[in-house]
Amino acid sequence: MTLKQKIDHIRKNPKAYVSEQIESYHKSLSEFDDEALLCLLYAANAFEYDDIFERVDAKITESRTFFENSEVVFFYHQAHGLYNRGLYRNNEAMMHFSRSYDLALQIQNDSYIARSLALISTIFDMNEDRESALNYGKRSVEMCSRIDEIADIADIYMNYALLLDHSGNHLDALSGFHFAEKTYERLADSETNLNYCVTLFNIAKAYIALENTTRAKQYLDKSMAIGEVQGFLGYFTRSIKFIAEFYRNQGEVEKANDLLIHYFDFQQKSMNNRIKAIANKHRQEYLPHFESLHQLYQTNSQLHRELSALHQTLFSEKELGESDEMKLVEIIKGIRNDEFVPYLQPIWSMDSQKIHGAELLARWHKPDGTVIGPYEFIEIIENTEFMALLSEKLVREALRLIAPFIKSQMPDFKLSINISPYQLAHQNLVAFFELCCVEYGIKPQNITVEIIERIFLENNPDAIAQLFELSAKGFSIALDDFGSGYSSLSCVVSLPVDTVKIDRSLIMGIKNGERSEKLLRSIVAMVTELDMDTVAEGIETEEQWLIVRDTGCKEGQGFMIAKPCNIKDCQWLNQI
Repeated sequence: MTLKQKIDHIRKNPKAYVSEQIESYHKSLSEFDDEALLCLLYAANAFEYDDIFERVDAKITESRTFFENSEVVFFYHQAHGLYNRGLYRNNEAMMHFSRSYDLALQIQNDSYIARSLALISTIFDMNEDRESALNYGKRSVEMCSRIDEIADIADIYMNYALLLDHSGNHLDALSGFHFAEKTYERLADSETNLNYCVTLFNIAKAYIALENTTRAKQYLDKSMAIGEVQGFLGYFTRSIKFIAEFYRNQGEVEKANDLLIHYFDFQQKSMNNRIKAIANKHRQEYLPHFESLHQLYQTNSQLHRELSALHQTLFSEKELGESDEMKLVEIIKGIRNDEFVPYLQPIWSMDSQKIHGAELLARWHKPDGTVIGPYEFIEIIENTEFMALLSEKLVREALRLIAPFIKSQMPDFKLSINISPYQLAHQNLVAFFELCCVEYGIKPQNITVEIIERIFLENNPDAIAQLFELSAKGFSIALDDFGSGYSSLSCVVSLPVDTVKIDRSLIMGIKNGERSEKLLRSIVAMVTELDMDTVAEGIETEEQWLIVRDTGCKEGQGFMIAKPCNIKDCQWLNQI
């Protein structure tokens, strides 16, 4: 078992680990090796184990080898940070979390970096610096797409949701907690994990804040039931008064009284052990340090991805001409300098012309004021990591700008995002889009992933598997440019498609009673029979609109309603 696996085992139930080791601890601490000492120190960071923590820590300082291993020292500082945080010694906790973050960067372990950022966010939160807390919590969440460990991802999301809850954003917090809940439940032994039990409790609290006592009681009952079976109730001592009051208000007086007995026992025990002073006057002391370190890390990560993509592009089977190589250099600079701008083109109801969503498009705003369309740059990068880099930037910027509108005015709005076959095969889109939902407070149902039939033709099992996983997670799948290729029907049957977007080439010359109109009517009827929605692209005139509408096509897209526009200048957003 690796050191991290040992620590992960401890974190599932620290008190149980201490109980397992207590006999050996009393018998002969000198027989513990460095990792065993660290594990016991990590488990004993709760305040009721003050004497154990201090004795083990004293033993560690006597070791000549303990501080030679960076990973061991990383967890040592995390243990000290957690111990001091539990005693409200926030400055000392911040110092140790800072050191653990430095070591995580040296070790180059994304999971360690993300966890350190999450812990740093908790200290800012305790100091009521909500802005910094959310900033660092968000940074830890952003790294989840690089982490494989399910429990780590769930822990980080739970922490970020807790920060949102403390900032008063209960609805987005609830979404984050539910995501953490579902992530924990991917573990076979989820109910033996303390943080899963805590997450259920936090969901209950969020529902209470949202005045949904029925759902709150369901989750609180489940959390307390698991806590009783697994021996977790001791971890809820600080919240027992809150829990008891809730049950009393629900008429369960006996249950409330039992919990209050635990509460008063805890109060008596903690009176002599807990340091009540909260040192927060120096809370900004470490902020510049974290900012500079994390900025350096992000820059290095970005450069690494750019170098990998450049190597991949230059040594791919498809050779670039001299002009394309020069343009590639310009594109790389443009991505780095945020010259690519998100545009939107609305998708609207054929009957009412009411806008239901929009397609996300890219435009290149060059420094000289020139605006360049996608046909001049997408082809050069679509089969490289640069496509993923550009897409991530555009999606994040678009959601940053449009998420407030979705949450406040149009919760059913759908943002359609074009995804290349390369991205489906090589980018972890499930993790990325789930992260976006939590980060911007939207639902998977607000995102439609647009694909082209080449995904099916290339028959990449990883790409197709990820498409099915996206669909299972609640993201809509749209098949773009239907009718422009040779295997569109196979795609519709074989892939988890929800919407078919009919290619503009079938709309451009459409006339009543002619073959083009009959073909379109047949396509719409077939797709509708398969329980899929239809969107007609390229509707530019009223005549086209009337003909397409009469075929039964559900939605349209084209210049007749609106041309693509910079998301910051979309006047129609204010008119919906």
